[in-house]
Amino acid sequence: MFCRNSLLLRVPFTNVQDALRPIETAQNITHHNPHLKRICQKAAYDPQTQLRGCITTNGGIGNYHPEGWRDFTVRELACLQSIPVDFKLVNSQNETTIKRQIGNAVPPRVAKLLFEAVIEALKQQDRVYANRLDDA
Repeated sequence: MFCRNSLLLRVPFTNVQDALRPIETAQNITHHNPHLKRICQKAAYDPQTQLRGCITTNGGIGNYHPEGWRDFTVRELACLQSIPVDFKLVNSQNETTIKRQIGNAVPPRVAKLLFEAVIEALKQQDRVYANRLDDA
C-alpha cells in the first residue's frame, strides 16, 4: 500500500533531545520527577541520537536518560512516544499502569502519518475508479 514516496518515508527521525524538548517549556507538568527516579550508573550517550531500544510496557529494556544517571520519567517516556506533554495520563497514581498504557499506545505522530497515507491512497484509488467510470 505504501509506495516509495510515502509520507512515512519522508519524515525525518526525531532524536531523544528533540522528543524531550517540550518538557523543558511545559508548566504544571505531571509525572516528571527526575529526582525521584532510580539512580543508575550507565554510560551517558548523545541525546541527538535515536532512542536505543523500543518503548515497551515496562519502559523498555536498556532505555535510560542520556545523562546516564537515571531512568526516564513517565512523562519523558510519553514524550518519546510523541504523546503531547499536556496529555492527561489516566490512573496517575500507578506508574506501572501508566508505563503499560504508554508502551501499548500507537504513537500519535505515527498514527497521524499512517492515516494521512491511508487517506492519500484512498484518494488515489478513488481517482482511478472515477477515471474508469468516465471511460465507460
